[in-house]
Amino acid sequence: MKRPLAHTDIDEQNNEAWQTRNADPKKAIKLASVVLKQARAINYPKGIADSLHTIGFGQARISDYINARMNANEAIEIYRDIKDRVNEQKVLNTLGTIEGISGNLSESIIILDKALKLAEKLDEKLAVATAYHNLAIAYGELGDFDVSLEYYLQALELYEELGETESAHRTLQNIGVIHINLENYDEALTSLLKTAELLKNTTDKETTALAYINIGRSYSKLEQYDQALNYLNNGYNILKDMGSYLNMSYALGELGIVYMKQGRYDKAQNIMQKSIGIKLEYGDYSGLAESYYNLGRLYLVIDKIDLAIETFLKALQLASDAKAKLHLKHINKELSTAYEELGDYKNALKHLRNHLQVRKELFEDANSGRTQAMLTKHKIAQSEKDREIVRRNTELNIANERLQLLTKELERQAKEDSLTQLYNRRYFDKILEKEYGRSKRYLKNMSVMICDIDDFKQVNDRFSHQIGDKVLIKVAEVFKENIRENDTIARFGGEEFVAVFPESDSQKAYSICERIRLSIENYPWHKIEPNLKVTVSLGICDDTSLGSGETMISRADDALYEVKNSGKNNVKIWQAKEVSVA
Repeated sequence: MKRPLAHTDIDEQNNEAWQTRNADPKKAIKLASVVLKQARAINYPKGIADSLHTIGFGQARISDYINARMNANEAIEIYRDIKDRVNEQKVLNTLGTIEGISGNLSESIIILDKALKLAEKLDEKLAVATAYHNLAIAYGELGDFDVSLEYYLQALELYEELGETESAHRTLQNIGVIHINLENYDEALTSLLKTAELLKNTTDKETTALAYINIGRSYSKLEQYDQALNYLNNGYNILKDMGSYLNMSYALGELGIVYMKQGRYDKAQNIMQKSIGIKLEYGDYSGLAESYYNLGRLYLVIDKIDLAIETFLKALQLASDAKAKLHLKHINKELSTAYEELGDYKNALKHLRNHLQVRKELFEDANSGRTQAMLTKHKIAQSEKDREIVRRNTELNIANERLQLLTKELERQAKEDSLTQLYNRRYFDKILEKEYGRSKRYLKNMSVMICDIDDFKQVNDRFSHQIGDKVLIKVAEVFKENIRENDTIARFGGEEFVAVFPESDSQKAYSICERIRLSIENYPWHKIEPNLKVTVSLGICDDTSLGSGETMISRADDALYEVKNSGKNNVKIWQAKEVSVA
């Protein structure tokens, strides 16, 4: 049966409004509102529900959560009345997302679980994948990254099976973000660079841009700021060409953070204020809270304490209105620091207490969300037959075993460098301070080392980054072959490595490091690439009176700097310089 022309026209207009929902939510709301009037005028239920769905989605994007929730629920009721279960399921996904971004994470998971079950009942595999994807986002917001990653992997498997390439790429991109949240930046780069490579020959510009932005974030966290700026600017330019203004503001915010870290404060301030301007224009009030928070941090760094407090208070109000608890936690902590700088200890204490209270609420929300989601998912009830209880308990045990395996894998990834399989910097820092504390407590010797591959940039430039990776892997192997069981070696970032040698003075450490240096110098590098030669420079410090393991690494780095300036390919022990008194 053919649809009336009026229905066809409304469907086309609703589709046009839906397509603009992410790039320009205000425009989507405006277009859908016009269509809603037309659909109501001719009493076309599907047209009414489609319009309400788009309006609700757009309202959520501009933080108007009350109206977003109301319109999404009305759309669900209409779809149920006309028995359109497919679109009912789609709006359930949207409603779950609305609850998530408005801070109601427990409710979000329950609704998204309903969306998943309905999709499974309808045998709509694409809808199942989308539900997995949205559940992954919700659990990520809870900070439950292991469960989030599991849902992302399930979504990715389905998207790939269905040939939904763009959705698969978006999921891969989000998996990279999970690794950023885990502070596993090397693993994040591996995932995101793979995504960017896959996206080269596609038309999915938005996902490409977001991948570039998150690659930039990862490089920023690794303090490789030139690479960070390169990727962030590439992502920003793609979004600018698309006219995707809200995502542009996100890219600008990240650029501002990098400029701040570089000490380019005027540039950082201009960029951050430009980001704020876009978010104000498009009504992204939750995003504004984050932008003002970062601008406040900048003012703190440059000692403009009054401006910092004024800016943090704006962020606090916006985050409160949006019920963005994660933002509230961070903002209250920074406000406490700012007031303490001013000597206003009463307000400092007030905001510190607020920070701790919100952190407690987030923890409780996370536990509540997990519990309710599990109850919903498995429908555990006391009145079930013993056989059913046993079956469901078996399912739970299997799920827990899978979760434990996944958790162990994530723990491994969280402390290991993905390329060299050495420990990463974050995990090394924990070991370093633990060993430093032990050395001070028991009056034991301890040495640290920092090593840099000589002229490594030339290896990459002359032979290729692939050869550079092989060099890094081989150098790591040499380290592992030459250190003792109780020593700890890690990749510090780029071509730098660090080690801690417990119960070892500088002479013992020197002996180990010299053995490593010679092993690397004498390795047959020509087997990897003709004309390839590799040497390393190493600095050592054993002065445990410096106050921290981190300071010892810094002094070892001073010794390394001297080696670099005096010909490279050597080992040097740091010596404190005597200060002469006139």
